[in-house]
Amino acid sequence: MDVYRKAEGILSSAFSVWEVILSKSDNLEIVWARVLPDPFLRRLIIRFIFCRTVLALYAPCGKNRYLPECQPNLPASVSPTCATSQSTLHRLASCLGVVDQFSFTCSLKGTAQITKAISEIEEVCREKGTVC
Repeated sequence: MDVYRKAEGILSSAFSVWEVILSKSDNLEIVWARVLPDPFLRRLIIRFIFCRTVLALYAPCGKNRYLPECQPNLPASVSPTCATSQSTLHRLASCLGVVDQFSFTCSLKGTAQITKAISEIEEVCREKGTVC
């Protein structure tokens, strides 16, 4: 049960971080800016971001030719290759003991981007009072 709670906290904080990233994005397409105020559609977009990250980094899949896309594109700050997405998935995979099933494209130790992303996630956790 403890693993479940920790994983739920990681996901909850990641969804909150992605929500903040999207709302503060300077290069957000007008279509997304019009859709984000709706809570249901915002949650759907955030879950799409999470699923796309998992599928993109899942090692046995190899190539990403079946990776879901959306038009217009979401900002690069929420792409599967960004530090925030990869650090979130790494933390979740570590919690569940399946890190070896994923192929992370950026170094997850010591980079400034990863440190900043983890700090953002931890700050949102503190604000929400969730477990990270």
